[in-house]
Amino acid sequence: MHRQSIAIAALIACTMLAPLVAHAQDPVPLASCAIGTETGADPVTIKGSGQRASAPFKLDGGAYRVEWSMNGKAEGYRRIALKPTDDPNTFRASTIMDALGDTGGTSADTFLYAVKAGTYYLDVRAPSGWKVTLTPITT
Repeated sequence: MHRQSIAIAALIACTMLAPLVAHAQDPVPLASCAIGTETGADPVTIKGSGQRASAPFKLDGGAYRVEWSMNGKAEGYRRIALKPTDDPNTFRASTIMDALGDTGGTSADTFLYAVKAGTYYLDVRAPSGWKVTLTPITT
């Protein structure tokens, strides 16, 4: 009698848990990310060479698609950071790219969000010429 009770309990447990186990193995859909559409506002392009701070430029705020490129081989330490001109805190920056050695490539694009309207500059460390284009997008 005791074995029969255990067998019935096991059968009930299997029928109750089977749907949960089946759903746990269902593939999870990947999150989709729609790239924002350009707003029609003019992109801002900044060019330079080597390690330097760019001339200041204005951004209207919001979200931006950022395309960057560097001439030459991907080597050494390379960094591009967007910094506000009115903030004395040198650590407040939005990093666009940061790479060491042959990682990171020589061009890519990324996105910046929640940029406040204001005047900014690029703080760049690069072995040679570089170019950054910030295009306003809607999110």
